[in-house]
Amino acid sequence: MRITEVKTPAPKDDELLVLVRATTVQRNDCGFRCGSPLIAQVFTGLVRPRAAILGNECADIVDAYRYVETGQKIGNVVITLVAPVA
Repeated sequence: MRITEVKTPAPKDDELLVLVRATTVQRNDCGFRCGSPLIAQVFTGLVRPRAAILGNECADIVDAYRYVETGQKIGNVVITLVAPVA
């Protein structure tokens, strides 16, 4: 495991960009990264893990948005549960 900087994406239509302040990496994240149990490789990648970034629960601050009508404003504190991206 290593810590790296990633490029900040621009929000697309109807998306929020959040600044992550805290996240979790749980036991199942580590298990999925190493392909354990073996059946997990079907969902997480046969040769190497599909997800490059671990963790899926975050405490965030709204940084930018584009056409979002949820009532969120820049600077609001939010808690997110992120679905894995393949």
